[in-house]
Amino acid sequence: MSRFSPDTWLDAIQLPLAMAQFKGNVYVEPIAPDLRPAAFICLLVAACLVTAVRYRLKNFKPEKAPIEFSRRTAWALMTATAISLCTWIFSSGNGRYGLVAITLTPLGALAALLVTTSSIRMYLLVLGLLTSVQAIFLITADPDDTWSKLTLYRWTEKHADSLPPDKYAPWRAIADKNSTLIVTTRMLTGMSSLYQVFGPNAKYMGLGYIDIFSENSSEYQRALQLVQRAEKVYLSYARQENPDKKDGALMGSKNTLLGDRQRLRKFGLAIDDQERCVLLPSRMGAQLQICPLIKVAPENFYSAHPLPREPMRVLHALGVKCPGILDQARPPISDNAGGIATHVHDGKYFVEILANLDIYVRHRSETEHRMMLAGKNINNLDYYSCDALMDSGKQYWH
Repeated sequence: MSRFSPDTWLDAIQLPLAMAQFKGNVYVEPIAPDLRPAAFICLLVAACLVTAVRYRLKNFKPEKAPIEFSRRTAWALMTATAISLCTWIFSSGNGRYGLVAITLTPLGALAALLVTTSSIRMYLLVLGLLTSVQAIFLITADPDDTWSKLTLYRWTEKHADSLPPDKYAPWRAIADKNSTLIVTTRMLTGMSSLYQVFGPNAKYMGLGYIDIFSENSSEYQRALQLVQRAEKVYLSYARQENPDKKDGALMGSKNTLLGDRQRLRKFGLAIDDQERCVLLPSRMGAQLQICPLIKVAPENFYSAHPLPREPMRVLHALGVKCPGILDQARPPISDNAGGIATHVHDGKYFVEILANLDIYVRHRSETEHRMMLAGKNINNLDYYSCDALMDSGKQYWH
């Protein structure tokens, strides 16, 4: 599972710091800010600097520490923690496989603090500050996207992401009067927030999960039945926050949604380009978007359209230019417009190459694609470095 692995050594160095962000898909899927690795790195650097200064001052004699400890043991613990942390970062960067390394970081930080200073006041100040900040992180972390049990919010009518009744009343009325189905095409798309919009009478289905089953499976057949029986079908997923935008097209360009459109076609659905989508009020950095769908004949996008030669050539060239980042692509999908869509490295990046060879990429932590390279510049692809194409060093900060 390479979805969280750092692209470059610069990204690897930044990962312990990036883990303190209020942002999902950094080292685990939900928002789970963790200050401990960053605190360990900072205190380890301080311990190394202080020790180096002491060695240069030959006559320096440190004050007796109020807590008895072995400096050799402290350095052994810091070394073990650093090795464990580095091994985890460069092997996967996935939080579920880094439990040992992450659990060691507060012990390593404590050892570094003991080596750095002999002041009991400094011990209490640093430990109190770090504990308080981490507690605030846990308490205020987004309750929709965290595994924390310490959150102040609970699933009640007064929940933090509740919408004003006038914003969801029209949708609730539709779901109450008609057989309504709400679908999403991606993972982790706030389905629980949609529930308060459409209510208990609507049905909800995540196509990104059902898509893993074959067309002969009972799961896929059940999904088709739900689509066929529904009188109203809507697509929804989260967009990046844009408070000034009240409604609009599904994205800036419908061409950048090839993957989503083709996934809908597999289940007999299509985006109604004649209708406008509605953006709900911003909640916690994102806006849910609701778009009406129309029913069409189901289409197997893995076999219905041959893969276009030029976009496939560009995809292969990207894998060669950026090994470990844009290689290992899943079998692409295509449509009659001549573009392809795929994802690489266990869904770490989603790549779409249009018929005009414009290249779009989206990291799993982003909600919208960004242009990597315009098709008019594709002949100069060999002159671009992978670092320039991928904006290296900013993997965890988009």
